[in-house]
Amino acid sequence: MLGSHGVMIDNELAIDFRVITAPGAERIIRAAFEYAKKNSRRKVTVVTKANVIKKGDGLFLEMAEKVAKGYPEIE
Repeated sequence: MLGSHGVMIDNELAIDFRVITAPGAERIIRAAFEYAKKNSRRKVTVVTKANVIKKGDGLFLEMAEKVAKGYPEIE
């Protein structure tokens, strides 16, 4: 079983994965921007491993860029 449990092959090798959906990513990112807006924050930082986890984190990063356009007052 993978997902939140993962698999330890031995002490030096682990296998895991995560599922990222566009609606889920948008909900999380929009919540971050709304929090920033309500708490007078000027910046939201999105950290991913999109250079390694290209598809999943890439989708998350693309969604962050899309949502950020709706909040021009927040960097």
